[in-house]
Amino acid sequence: MDKPGWNCLHEDIYYRKVEVYRRCWDFEFSALKLFGCPNGGPLATTRDESKFVRADEVSKPSVDFYTSSGIALASVKPSNFGDIVNMGWNNAEQFVIVQTDGTVVIYSILGEEIRRFNMDGDCQSPGIIDAKIWGTGLLVLTKNLKLFAVTDFESPYTIELKNPNLTEPPKSWVVMTPELSWNQQLEVYLATSTTVLCVREDSVQDMLIDKGPFLRMSLSSNGKILAAFSSTGNVWIVQSDFSQTLSTFDTQSSRPPKQMEWCGADAVICYWETDKDHLLFMIGPKSKWLRYTYNGSLFLISEVDGVRILSQEGCEFLQRVPKVTTAIYSPGSLAPVAMLVYAYDLYEQGNPKSDHQLRSIKMQNQLEDAVDACIDAASFEFDIDTMKRFLGAASFGKGRIRTSHYNSDKFVETSKVLRVVNAVRDPQIGMPLTVQQYNLLSADLLIERLVQRHKHLLATNISSYLSLKTDHVLIHWAITKVQQTQGSAQSIVQQIVEKFSAVPGISYSTVANEAHRCDRDDIATLLLDYEPRPSHQVPLLLTINDRKSNEKALQYAIRSCDTDLIDLCLHTTLSGHGEEEFERLLKAYPEAYAIHVKQCLTTDPKKLDQLYRLESNFAGIAYICCKEALSATNEDVRLTNLKMAYAHYQRADLFAAKATEEEISLHIAQAKLEKQVAVKVVGLSVSETVSALVSVGEDQKANDFLLEFKVPPKRGFWVRVKALAASGKWKALRELSDRERSPIGYAPFAEFCIKYQKEDEAPYYIEKMGRGEPDKQVLMWGKIGEWSKALHCASKLKDRNEVLFNLRPLCTEPSVITEIDALMRQPQ
Repeated sequence: MDKPGWNCLHEDIYYRKVEVYRRCWDFEFSALKLFGCPNGGPLATTRDESKFVRADEVSKPSVDFYTSSGIALASVKPSNFGDIVNMGWNNAEQFVIVQTDGTVVIYSILGEEIRRFNMDGDCQSPGIIDAKIWGTGLLVLTKNLKLFAVTDFESPYTIELKNPNLTEPPKSWVVMTPELSWNQQLEVYLATSTTVLCVREDSVQDMLIDKGPFLRMSLSSNGKILAAFSSTGNVWIVQSDFSQTLSTFDTQSSRPPKQMEWCGADAVICYWETDKDHLLFMIGPKSKWLRYTYNGSLFLISEVDGVRILSQEGCEFLQRVPKVTTAIYSPGSLAPVAMLVYAYDLYEQGNPKSDHQLRSIKMQNQLEDAVDACIDAASFEFDIDTMKRFLGAASFGKGRIRTSHYNSDKFVETSKVLRVVNAVRDPQIGMPLTVQQYNLLSADLLIERLVQRHKHLLATNISSYLSLKTDHVLIHWAITKVQQTQGSAQSIVQQIVEKFSAVPGISYSTVANEAHRCDRDDIATLLLDYEPRPSHQVPLLLTINDRKSNEKALQYAIRSCDTDLIDLCLHTTLSGHGEEEFERLLKAYPEAYAIHVKQCLTTDPKKLDQLYRLESNFAGIAYICCKEALSATNEDVRLTNLKMAYAHYQRADLFAAKATEEEISLHIAQAKLEKQVAVKVVGLSVSETVSALVSVGEDQKANDFLLEFKVPPKRGFWVRVKALAASGKWKALRELSDRERSPIGYAPFAEFCIKYQKEDEAPYYIEKMGRGEPDKQVLMWGKIGEWSKALHCASKLKDRNEVLFNLRPLCTEPSVITEIDALMRQPQ
C-alpha cells in the first residue's frame, strides 16, 4: 500500500507518522534536556549542563514549560533550585523537581510553586543520586544504594523499600507502579552487572537473568511487557514478570540509545543521536523493524496508542495504523467499511452507483458493522476532513438502517468527543490528544487541565457541551480574576456575579476567601452578600475582623437562627474589638443578647451578673442570686443569696418577690426542723419535707408544717398517705384510714399498695370504696386479680358499660373476658 507517511512493518501491519504541528519551536533541541508529559501534555526544557556553552551564558538553568505546539506557558526561576537530581510530570500536569538533599518541589503548569516537602527516613543524610517520577509518586536511589518512595504526592509519606545490598549503582532501572503491578505493590527492577533484581517494600527477588547487563530498560504503558537493551546491542522483549521471551533483536550497536520508549503497547523505539545523524529504530512484533532518519535532535514522549516525536521541524505522532483504517485504504478492499466509504464518496459525487454499493453491503447483513467501523475509523484520525468523510459515511449508512435495529448513541458520543479533541488540538491550546488518550484521561481531567492552563472559556464551553457541571471552572476563573485584576471591587464583583448567576448554589465564599488572602477584603465582603450559606459567610467575615464586617457577620448569623454562629460572632467581637463594641452589639440586636445570656448562664454567671448590674436589670440579678442559692451547699450561703434575690425582686417583680419570700420562710423552717428531728430536709420542697417527717414518725410535726405553709387538706392528706406507703408503714396507714375520714377517697390507698407490691393490703381499702367510688372499686378489684368481686360490683352499677370497657384490657383470662362481654350485652 503506497500511502504517504505509512510504512509497512510486516504484511498487513503498518505504522504512520502524522504531522500535528509544524515548525513551532524557537529554541535548539540539541542544547537542552527535555521532559514530556503524556496524554497530550506539556513539555519542560532546561539547559543540558553536559553541553558546552559560552562563558557569559553559564548560570543556573531555568526550567521553561511549553505546549506541544511551541507556545510558552511559564518559566521557573533558577534561584528556587538546589542541586537537581531529576525532574518530571505527574498525572495532574504538575512539574516535580527532586533535589539531592531529598527536597521535592512541585510547580503548576504556569510556574507557581504548589507544594514543597522533604523526604523522610535515611535518604537525606547520604544524599540522592537518581530518581524516577511517575503519575502519582516518585522513587529515589541514595548514595548508599538504598531505595525510598513516595507513592502519593497529596500525602507524601516516605516508605523504604527492602535493601537490595548493591555494591554499585544499577546499570539501569525501571519502576512498576502499584496500579500496573499484579499484586498492587510498588516494584522496582534493578539491572546489575550480573542479573535483574525485583525490589519491593518487603522483599528482594533475584530474577536470575543472565542476558545482561542491561543499559536501558523501558516498561510498556500497560505494564505487561519490558524492553531491555543489553551491552551487546540486543533488545530483549520479555513479559514483565520475565516468564516468557517475546523476541530478541540485534541492533548491532553496543552504544545504548539516548531514549528507548514504547510506541503504544507492541513496539519499541530506540533513538540514537550522533554528530552526523539522528536515528529512530522501531522494533515491532515478530522482531520486524522500521528505520526513520532525522536531521536534528529529537525527543520522544510515549503514549498509550503511539509516541509523540518532537523535533526542530515540529510535533509528529507515530502510531500503528488501526486495522479498520487499513481495511479502508487497502487497494481493492471488499471489507464492508471500505465499501461503505466508497458508496458515500459516490453519493457525494452524485453517482447513482452509490445505491447499488450500499445494497450489496445490506445483502451481506453487514451494514451495522460497517457503520460502527466508520465511526471507529474517524476516532483514529487527526485530519478533520478525513474525520468528516468517515462520519459522513457512517451517517449515510446509518440512515439506511431501521431505527429499531441500530443504536445511534455511539455515533453521537464519538461526534461529541471528536469536537472536544479537535478543540484542544488547536495550536493555541497545544494538546495533541487522541480519542484513545481522551478516554483514558476522562472529560473531567481534561477540563481540569484546561482550567490549570487558565483556558476557562474553552473549559466552560466543553463542560456545557458535555452536560457537565461548570462550578469548578467558574470558581477558578473568578479566583484568577481576583488575583490578577487591580480594578474597582464593584466592577470585579459585578462581572463575577453575572457569570455565577447562571449556576444556582455555586459557592461565592471560595472566591471571597481567596480575595481575603490577596488583601482584597472589599471584594470579599461584597461577594459574601451573594453567598447563600451563612455557615460559609460568617466565619470569613469574622476573619476580615473589622467592625463593619463583624456586625454584618452577626446579622447573617441572626438571620440563620444558628446559635453557634451568633455566639462565635459575639466572642470574636469581644476578643477583637473590646467590651464597648461588644455591648453596643448586644443592645442593637436583642437576639444576640438572648443568646449571650443563655450562654453565660451555663458558663459564666458572674459575667452575666455584671451585665445585669450595668443595665439595672434587677429581675436578672435576682435570678442569678436564686441560681447560686440552689447550687450552694452551705446553708448560710443559700439563705444569704435568697435574701438578696428577695431584695432585688421587690424592685422588679412583686410575684417573684413573694415566691422568694416563701422560699426563705421554708428554708428557715426546715433549718429549725433539722435541729429538732434527725432528718435532712433543707433544700426539699414542702411535700418532700412532710414525707420525710412522716417517714420518721413525726406525724404531728408534719401536720404543723402543712398548716404553717397552708397546704390544702387534700394535698396534705395525699402526701401523708404516700409517705407512709413508701416507708412501708402499713399499720400506720390503716390507722390513718380508720382514724380520719379520707378527703381523697380510698383509691390512692389501694393504688399505693399495688405500687409498692403489697396487694394483700389493698382489699381492706377497696372494700371502703363501695359507697363513694363504685366505678373505681371495680377497676381496683380487677387490678389485684379479684375478677369475681369486680364483676359482682360491676353488675350493681347502673351505667356499667364504660367501667367494663376499661376493665376488659386488664384481663388476660379468656373465661373472664367472656363474662365481661356477656355482662356488657345485658340490658341495664
